[in-house]
Amino acid sequence: MIEGGFTHQDQLGNKATIKEGGVQWMSTGSGVMHSEMPVLSENKNIHGFQIWLNLPAADKMRPAIYQDANHQDLPVLNNDQGASLKLLAGEWSFAQQTASSPLQQLAGDGAIADLTLKANATAELDLSHFTQVLILIH
Repeated sequence: MIEGGFTHQDQLGNKATIKEGGVQWMSTGSGVMHSEMPVLSENKNIHGFQIWLNLPAADKMRPAIYQDANHQDLPVLNNDQGASLKLLAGEWSFAQQTASSPLQQLAGDGAIADLTLKANATAELDLSHFTQVLILIH
């Protein structure tokens, strides 16, 4: 979530409010019923991303999985060229550091990160070991 948030609830007993900077992962597997209700920011806005990954055939009927993390639980790796990599899901190596997000077991071993670059910053990522990767650059 970039701004605002939402409250998630499902029939598995999971209930959480995801706020600015937080992230949620839900794998439907064999099925899950859920609701998402918006939580507006102080400016009455909501801005976030929903990213859908197709489960590999072998995982389509596994039990549903729900995970979430607040912004303070997400590791950030920095380099000395003005770049920072916020780990939203999966394991990452960056600037001679390796760390894992609390969100694991994504579809197809996917990983998600938020790369922030200051003016004239540089960053080098080795993505060769990933099956699926999404990097949000802003």
